[in-house]
Amino acid sequence: MPRFERQKFKGGFTLIELLIVVAIVGILAAIALPQYGRYRREAIEATSKNAFYAVAVAEEAYIVSKGDYTTDYSELVGVAGLVIDRNVLYGPITLTLIDQVPIYTFSLNHKADGSTTYTYSNDISGPLYITTNPRITANDPTVPLAP
Repeated sequence: MPRFERQKFKGGFTLIELLIVVAIVGILAAIALPQYGRYRREAIEATSKNAFYAVAVAEEAYIVSKGDYTTDYSELVGVAGLVIDRNVLYGPITLTLIDQVPIYTFSLNHKADGSTTYTYSNDISGPLYITTNPRITANDPTVPLAP
């Protein structure tokens, strides 16, 4: 009699049920992973552009308050209120004179994605260049580290 009662109890999953669940999870993962990669790239791009424009705005605010451009990020932090993003690699700011007009240029890219470098120049040819140069390998030594 005990053997008959054990046969009545059916517990667990069959192999077919487990294979169906694994197949469904695999299909969902195949859909979700490319979307995750796209969202991650968009977030990196947004972070880079935000830091990029923050430096440009800080440089313009600095010239309004001090009357000249600077090549030192720490002055932009102190005077113009620039917030340094630790996820972004900042290239050095260069300052040149073209027909007595000061032109400043800087580059930056995101640490997680070195394929896109954003280069800014306030000259009349346009403020934003997106290039695929090799990534900047180190922060400019004048960039203060955020606490």
